[in-house]
Amino acid sequence: MKTKIAFILPTLSLGGAEKQQVNILNDIDTSKYEVTVYILKNKTQLLNQIINKEIKICICNIESAKHFKNFFIFLKDIKKFNPNIIHAQMYNANILSRFIKLLLPKSKVINHFHGMSQWMSKPKLLLDKSTSSLVDKFIVVSQISHELRLKREKYPKEKTEILYNSVNLEANISDKTFSLKKENLTIGMASRLIPLKNIKD
Repeated sequence: MKTKIAFILPTLSLGGAEKQQVNILNDIDTSKYEVTVYILKNKTQLLNQIINKEIKICICNIESAKHFKNFFIFLKDIKKFNPNIIHAQMYNANILSRFIKLLLPKSKVINHFHGMSQWMSKPKLLLDKSTSSLVDKFIVVSQISHELRLKREKYPKEKTEILYNSVNLEANISDKTFSLKKENLTIGMASRLIPLKNIKD
């Protein structure tokens, strides 16, 4: 019997977190796992990069509170799917997954965090803290984020894990291992120009 996984994403638009999610989906062994992806908003620029055709995609069209009908359709669908694991990314989806835990108490809830959430207001931080007991595992993407979440949100250390979305590699290029010859090599990267992205002031 396959393990059922529900992924809840605010969007599948252009971004590092979304691209990481695409890579996760493309690497899932669908002979072992049954997967449904719930995209809350109709922002799906990266959707065509999901090449794993066994994955079910649900675009929920929940753009705001006025789309309550679509919200209840989403709840009905995820309850029918009855996943063993609910994996959510970013604040809104993470909070939503915790309330779904009340609807599906046997599901294991994983919350995945990208960035530092420095924008988070006091009411949002209070909501986060007051519902964090509903989460089975917190995933962060850097040591700095890990330390911050333990201190600010006060997540239990035993429930928090780092899954790096990048690694630091020292430049080690020599003529023996790498040669440009007559061609030019152009390397580019897209990110915010901040120290967290390893871009110094």
